[in-house]
Amino acid sequence: MKFEDLSENVQMIAAETLKEILVAHKTDHEASCKRFADCVRSAFETLYTQKIPASEPD
Repeated sequence: MKFEDLSENVQMIAAETLKEILVAHKTDHEASCKRFADCVRSAFETLYTQKIPASEPD
């Protein structure tokens, strides 16, 4: 799944996450920002494409 395929709500959460990372690291250096953005994108793509196993019946 690509980032643009994620729901708008999930994309907004990712954007807020990136904002918090950039504020915490106090950076506006373009290379650093791109690296952080790539990491957040990759993390959200991975998180939302992983298959969650069905729970075992009781």
